Amino acid sequence: MTNPPKKSDREKQAATDQTSGSGSANVLERFKKAYQDYVTALNEIHMGGRKRCIDAYKNYGTGVQATWVDTNKRLADAHNQYAMAIQDAWGQEDAQKLGLEAHRVYVRTLREVGDEARKRYEEANDAHSTPLQDINADMKRDWTRAYQDYVAAIKEAWTTADTGAIDVNTLACISHSTAAAASFASYTADLGSHTKNY
Repeated sequence: MTNPPKKSDREKQAATDQTSGSGSANVLERFKKAYQDYVTALNEIHMGGRKRCIDAYKNYGTGVQATWVDTNKRLADAHNQYAMAIQDAWGQEDAQKLGLEAHRVYVRTLREVGDEARKRYEEANDAHSTPLQDINADMKRDWTRAYQDYVAAIKEAWTTADTGAIDVNTLACISHSTAAAASFASYTADLGSHTKNY
């Protein structure tokens, strides 16, 4: 007595489809699930990236504000010291010399404060652009992975489908979902290419 030949995975799935409901309905549900999983993944990637961007902007804003407050305080201190030096020099024999020295110190201080503020702003910009570039790279990678997962899911759905049981309406629904997924994939690819330089 010989053993019956083993069924292929496709034949097994077709048998499962027949026992669990129509093959057409089953394959449609699998395509719907693949599409819903893809859309959910894109939404999660978007929300995660958005939160990280907001955090980066907050950190940048905090750094810029701290620089602005500190710079204004130092400028006010420099102005007050200059005014006091001019008042102290008033009426003295070498008032002109003292006034010129006070002015020289004042101008030097303004230059130093300005240079330091510019350096701090540049550092804040650099510290801000690096996380944005990382976020962009991570989102592009995750978008690609989500698309690859979607393609793998629909490939599996097709491979195990009983093609003889798929009616025209089911095929039309599948066509719409794959077209929508392709549109999302194209959109995210465009976003990644437009945001690569910060």
